Amino acid sequence: MKQRAISESTANTTQLVFCSEDVNPDDVTRLLDLTPTQSVKVSDSAEYENGHRYISHLGIWKLELLNANVDHTIEEQIDQWIDLLSPRSEALSHLKGLGYRPYLDCKAASGSLSLCIEPELLVRLGELNISLSVWLYE
Repeated sequence: MKQRAISESTANTTQLVFCSEDVNPDDVTRLLDLTPTQSVKVSDSAEYENGHRYISHLGIWKLELLNANVDHTIEEQIDQWIDLLSPRSEALSHLKGLGYRPYLDCKAASGSLSLCIEPELLVRLGELNISLSVWLYE
């Protein structure tokens, strides 16, 4: 399978996100033993995509799917996330106990009109205490 950088406007993309006033990204990194693609602590200086700088009122921890493939559907990527995160279920439960509420941020490729997630995947995500956020674009 051919792998390359994914453009959000032309391909399916997914990332695991922890984001709230209470999130300490260092805790997430340590407990999950995964290095984030992006992390911001509360009161850190951060930058929007348009280059505007601001002081964050949120703690943010994001991880793009490792070895993402432009040909994978959102459903296939969710399955990959479950495979990656299942061995970390105890850490995810601990993070839930801290009040952290992770979610998979799923952005469907341009032109996607619908998305169907099989019940088995939804159950497995639920067992890991992970929500699903889906963006469909015209």
